[in-house]
This record gives sequence, structure tokens and C-alpha cells, in this order.
Amino acid sequence: MKITAIEIRQQVFDKSFRGYDADSVNAFLMSLSQEWEKMMEEIMTLRNMLETSEKEVQRMKDIETTLFKTLKSAEQSQLQINEKAKREADMLVTSAKSEANYLLSQVAQEVQDKRNAIDSEISAIMDDAQKTSKIFISDAEIKAKYIVEEAENELKNFERDLNAMEQFKANMVEELKKFALDTLDKTTKFEHKEHGNLINQSIEKHSEVKAIEEAKVVIAPKEKPTDVVVEAAEKLHAKAIEKEVVLKSKIEEDTISSKVQQVKKKKIDTKIKEGHGLPTVRAVMDEIAKGNLIGEGSFFDEV
Repeated sequence: MKITAIEIRQQVFDKSFRGYDADSVNAFLMSLSQEWEKMMEEIMTLRNMLETSEKEVQRMKDIETTLFKTLKSAEQSQLQINEKAKREADMLVTSAKSEANYLLSQVAQEVQDKRNAIDSEISAIMDDAQKTSKIFISDAEIKAKYIVEEAENELKNFERDLNAMEQFKANMVEELKKFALDTLDKTTKFEHKEHGNLINQSIEKHSEVKAIEEAKVVIAPKEKPTDVVVEAAEKLHAKAIEKEVVLKSKIEEDTISSKVQQVKKKKIDTKIKEGHGLPTVRAVMDEIAKGNLIGEGSFFDEV
């Protein structure tokens, strides 16, 4: 029995005592009819799709049949083409073998001819090489002999220069030792002299300070000092301070001047040594005086 959505909506039930609620039944029927309509629509859609699919399947079957026929025809054509190509290939191989044999025979003959020519050329080159090598060996022996003689002469010159350098080294060490001893002696004398000057200056300073103190106590202990005496004492004290500053400045200048003079006196006059190309003792001493004698420590600390 086929039921539609309209029949579900219009369905009427008999009424009885204590039966179902009419509103609930009507609501359920309305909902059921709506769902029924949706299902029918889906069924129609699926039927349409099924028809379309069946048509597509039929079309594909037709295409398959056509392709099968085409493939069979292509296979037949391919077999014919392969047989024809095989025949042509056999003919080409036979022709190529014949031509290759001919070319190989020609190449073998050319190779033999070139080998004979190369052997002849190699023989000529070997003869020339032997002649040239004899000339080169003779020249090399002459050059080697000359080089050995030059090396022996250079060795003798080197030994002579080495002996001169050893002698120069010994002379330099002796001069440096003398210079160091002379420097040490002059330094000691200078320190003694400076020490005496500092003692004398200290005594003079002490005397001046003592004179200032005596000037301050000229007034009797119980008397009040006058302005004249106080002013005289202050002037005397100011002069003493000024003299002390001048004395310190002079001591510093004398110390710097004495150090400069000491450095100048430390240079040694030596004769220039010629004939061996080595630096002179004087040049070395000048470099030492410039770089190592001024400041803390010197080159002679290691001698």
C-alpha cells in the first residue's frame, strides 16, 4: 500500500474513552508527514542519480568497446610494423657488417703505416736526443765544477767573515764591560756627591728654621708682642718658605742636569772598523745609549 504525506496529515482516528490525546497525535502525524516528504524527495533524487549513472555506465561500456576494437587494430598494425622493421634491421646489420669489415681493413693498414712512420721518427728523435744529452751532460759537468768552485770560495769568505764577527763580538763584550764599570763608578761618585749636597742643604734649612724660631721668642714671656715684632717675624718666615721652594726647585734641576750629563759621558769613542762590513762598536754603543740607558734598568744589567 502506497502512503503519501497528504494522507498521513488527513488521517482521522475514531474517538474512544481514555484514548490518545488528539493534539499529540496530530502533532506526531504532522512531523511524520514532513519526514515522509523529505524521504520521498531523497528517493526521487537517488532515482535520478541512478538513471544518470546507468547512462554513464552504458557510455563507458560503449567507449570500452571502441577502445578494445582500436587496440586490436593497433596490435595488428604493430605486428606488421615490427615484422617490417625486423626485416629492414637485418638488412641494415648485414650491410653495416660488410662496411665495418671494409673500414677495419683500411684502418688496420693506416695504423700499420703510421706505426712504421712513428718508429722511424722515434729512432731519429732518439739519435738526436743522445747527441743532445751528451752535449747537456758536458755542459752540466762544466757548470757543476764552476758552481763547486764558487761554493768553496763563498765558504772561505763565510769562514773569514765568521772569524771577523767572533773577533768583533769579543771586542764588543770587552768594550761593554769597560763601559759598564766606568758607568758604575761615575754613578757611585755622583750619588755620594748628591748625598753630600742634600746634607748641606738640610743643615742650611735647619739653621734658617731655627733662626725663625729664635726671632719668634725675642719678646719676653710675660710681655705682649708688638705689631712691629710680629710683622718682622712673619716676613722672615715667608722669606724662609720662599727660599725653601727655590732650593727644592734648584735641587730637582741639578738632579736632572746631572743625569743628562751622566748619560752624555757614557758614550764611548771608538774607531770605525772597516773591511768586513760589520757594524762598529761606536754605532752599537750609540743605539744602546739611546734606548737602554735612560729609565729604569739598562743593557748592562745582563752583562
